[in-house]
Amino acid sequence: LYPEAKTEICPNGSPTLPSFTHVFLRELEKRRKLQRVYTQNIDALEKRAGIKRVVFCHGSLNEAQCLDCKKKVSCSQIMESVSMGTVATCAKPNCGGVMKPCITFFGEDVGNKISKTISVDSKKADLILVIGTSLKVAPVSNLPCMFPPSTPIALINKNKVELRKSKPPSSQSEVQFHLEILNDCDLALRQVAAMLHYTSLEKEENTS
Repeated sequence: LYPEAKTEICPNGSPTLPSFTHVFLRELEKRRKLQRVYTQNIDALEKRAGIKRVVFCHGSLNEAQCLDCKKKVSCSQIMESVSMGTVATCAKPNCGGVMKPCITFFGEDVGNKISKTISVDSKKADLILVIGTSLKVAPVSNLPCMFPPSTPIALINKNKVELRKSKPPSSQSEVQFHLEILNDCDLALRQVAAMLHYTSLEKEENTS
């Protein structure tokens, strides 16, 4: 994990910063137009951008947990080990167990992270935005199928992706994108922000 994490999390020796897409989603939340963000990314850039209503479907690098004593700490406390490619160990006296970031590895159960919120969100959301994804990895790939057929779905992505063919199990109607914007996500959302007159985002970008 740790040698690979060094190149994945700190590719240039410093953490990755949130993109304009993250900033746009934060603005939607600020304006009370965002019900929730569901992400399979583990970099926690949503939190760094200031987005509060986030479900990390595969966990995130916000926290790490000792595999022995189960003590949790902020991932910032193990970043030195990550940047060096060495194994972080628990600082609790008489422990010294391996610290594992609170993320879901391949083959591990994702638990009930989604089911706790999707039952509420599926009743409240009036639009689904699918942004920057291949939509191939479960459980995120199944999310659009968990909403009523009447809920429109918009894709903002560099490439076309396929949705599941039908809604399970009560409906046999096909799930389709109602709108597709095939472009770089940041570029596309800059245009959307301009059309919505979110001028504060333009000013923020110019000063960053």
